Amino acid sequence: MGQDFCILSGIYPPDTGGPAKFAETFSTFLTKHGHTIRILTYTNFKSYRQKKEDIAIYALSRSTPLVSRYMKMIYQISKVVYQKRNILANGCFIEIAVVRIFWRFNYSVKIPGDIVWERARNSGFTTLNIDEFQSAKVNYRYQIFRKLFSFSIQNANHIIVPSSHLKSLCISWGADSRKISVIYNSISVEKFPFLNSTKQEFDIMTVSRLVPWKGISELIEVAAQLQMKLLIVGDGPQRYELETLSNKLAADVTFTGDIPQDELPALYAKSKIFVLNSSFEATSYALLEARASGLVTIANENTGSEEVISHMKDGLLCGPKYGLTLNTALSLLKSGSVDYESFRLKARESVELEFNQNMNFAAIMELCSK
Repeated sequence: MGQDFCILSGIYPPDTGGPAKFAETFSTFLTKHGHTIRILTYTNFKSYRQKKEDIAIYALSRSTPLVSRYMKMIYQISKVVYQKRNILANGCFIEIAVVRIFWRFNYSVKIPGDIVWERARNSGFTTLNIDEFQSAKVNYRYQIFRKLFSFSIQNANHIIVPSSHLKSLCISWGADSRKISVIYNSISVEKFPFLNSTKQEFDIMTVSRLVPWKGISELIEVAAQLQMKLLIVGDGPQRYELETLSNKLAADVTFTGDIPQDELPALYAKSKIFVLNSSFEATSYALLEARASGLVTIANENTGSEEVISHMKDGLLCGPKYGLTLNTALSLLKSGSVDYESFRLKARESVELEFNQNMNFAAIMELCSK
């Protein structure tokens, strides 16, 4: 028998990013299983209400004054609580924390990362990495933000995280470890078929929001040093700075900006190596898509990518533990010193077995229904 679900998300398509992608794909999955869905989210455009089959979307404009915006979203969440829907917060953590202060109700959370750290990095408040930030002294604003974010996690019935690293962080924020389930982010392998193209236009590809902790500057510098052609898919506040760096180094770099999801497979087909040079990741959707498509992948140790890539078996990991820098990892692949075809095949198999959307979404649906 179908149930009523509500998904809270800070972003939703056409916005790009992991939480937006999850909210859209998981809601579609739920409708295929006979459930009705309500999505509460924000938009950069005008506020709107939309109904698509069994999915009702309420999107509140970010141009709404801050206090009014929060109050309107809190009101919408309160209505959902009254309707006794199954609630999954994939965002709007501060808003659901405020509602939880006044009412007792059951809900689940899916934590994409440390939103306090991300906002501090985006605002320029800190340059620390995510682990260093946990013990850093912050101002009163971020202290309140941390308390509300932690409160929303601590009072959830179920906490879903896409990596063991995030599980450890949630425990440090006061979450009960017994409530936490590690369920990896996942993709539809049907939408990203294994590619056998031998006419790749680009040596290296990355798909990323252009923000400092994604390590795009270093990637451009290394690509220039090794004279490798680089494709950068995505947009963000660092774009002008990165384009300026590329011109300065005379690097062969193509910037596409944001690309619709259905156009990504064609870009993966044009590329040979996928690099995720981020200092923090949970489980990157783009990394999974690239591995499913047959690109050899490189990422960093001490991130969620370490739970995706088996070093020197189906990809490469950079860092002191593995004795590789980004330069040496790319040089290994460029020189043909690793079994490229074996890496490709094993990576695809890993995605099919561990990061399969149908399997992982079914586990999330079961948790949220309890």
